Amino acid sequence: MDIRLDISPDGADLVIDGDIAADVGMAEAVYLSMFGGSDNDREWWGNLIAGSEEERLVSRTQKLLQALPATSSNLNKIHDAVAADLQWVTGTSGFADSLTIETIIPEKNMCEIRISCGVSDQTYEWKFRKGWGK
Repeated sequence: MDIRLDISPDGADLVIDGDIAADVGMAEAVYLSMFGGSDNDREWWGNLIAGSEEERLVSRTQKLLQALPATSSNLNKIHDAVAADLQWVTGTSGFADSLTIETIIPEKNMCEIRISCGVSDQTYEWKFRKGWGK
């Protein structure tokens, strides 16, 4: 179970409904893998308890969106960063059978990341929008 986040293109906020709300889905873990790291990977507290390199949150996606201009050629780099950030989903100790990633520029200076994750006979889909340079 994860703490529920209200995810928007500007970031994510904790959901509090009398108490901190919980969620049994995977959207929060996927979001934090791509956008939850700090500017200095080694300083983020969660990486201190990671048992292996595969478990560390590096947030390559976040870093590239902040550093690269919004061009169609950079979408491949974003795609590869998302795949690296979510490697834990299908890696050696992963739980998913398949992971499909699509990156598009739906409007000026905006990146949309669409993820489809197959687990047994179910498919989970998420869509995240983030501004380039933010």
